[in-house]
Amino acid sequence: MTTVALDALMVVVGPHGRREVAAADFFVGPNRTLLGSGDVLVEVQFPTAGAMDRVAFEELSRRPGDVAMASVAVQLRLEADGRIGRARVAVGSVAPTPVRAHAAEAVLIGRVPDDELFAEAAAAATAGLQPPSDLHATGAYRRHVAGVLVRRALAAAVGRRR
Repeated sequence: MTTVALDALMVVVGPHGRREVAAADFFVGPNRTLLGSGDVLVEVQFPTAGAMDRVAFEELSRRPGDVAMASVAVQLRLEADGRIGRARVAVGSVAPTPVRAHAAEAVLIGRVPDDELFAEAAAAATAGLQPPSDLHATGAYRRHVAGVLVRRALAAAVGRRR
């Protein structure tokens, strides 16, 4: 999921040669990737982070090591004036594949980070989510947790961890 938030490139080698795939296209379903018979993921390339880039990851699971009920990865680039110049937000365990929260990213760009902005971005990130229910959590609970984790990850990324 972090690979999706950070716009990573997955390098795959297989019977048909080497190919590069955007992380957002690499995951095709729950615990499934586009790797075919004989394909091997040989490299993950992350774009170079700038000096003003900040990243954070948050997840909630029942026990350490369990699959997360929800998870969030963020990357923010803070400009010299304190405004957010670039934002990447991805949410996991709320859909068959990691989800880029483009609406939340749009809310964040050009604004000064604060708790009110983080709440607005969290609402935008979760607005269209319809997470599945299972024996570990209901869909409604996963959606609520995803919003909380978006706020926490954004705060952590700018150094406002509580």
